[in-house]
Amino acid sequence: MTTKKTATPRRNRAPYRARPQRNNRTGYNGVSVTYTKGNKGRTVMPVVSVYYKLKGKVHNKRFYIHLFPSKKAAIETAVKFRKKMEKEMARERKIKAARGKKR
Repeated sequence: MTTKKTATPRRNRAPYRARPQRNNRTGYNGVSVTYTKGNKGRTVMPVVSVYYKLKGKVHNKRFYIHLFPSKKAAIETAVKFRKKMEKEMARERKIKAARGKKR
């Protein structure tokens, strides 16, 4: 008699990476420095913080370097925002998991 192989249970993972990837220049997950064209064709350097909502839709928030005293201050603000959103992403996932168990 052959036994049926069952799937291994999914690990309870965070909805974001634990460590930054090797090619990450800021050293933080979801935070990058980009270049975009602003008004009248001038180049603007925002620090972008990227996060995902529960349904998988990508959102981002830009922190413009010229509005901060330094580039480092803009990156620190983006990192704080990203950490706040990581907590919210984990909370949303926990709520979704709790709803699934009740059914």
